[in-house]
Amino acid sequence: MSALAPRFVRLALPDGSQVSVAIDRQGNVRSSVTLEQSGLPASVPADLARMRWIGALAALAEQLDAEWD
Repeated sequence: MSALAPRFVRLALPDGSQVSVAIDRQGNVRSSVTLEQSGLPASVPADLARMRWIGALAALAEQLDAEWD
């Protein structure tokens, strides 16, 4: 597995919001992920969206950590 920094993607979601994700290399074995969601529908509270992303990124980190063990 390899990566070249920086990496960036912008996605349009079905609810009309947009998500920007940047992955930046932090040394030889670590990366940082920056995520920004804009244009949330009024029916989705920002705190709920934030908690969902935190959970999704935590699950991703757990999966990646398990693969390296």
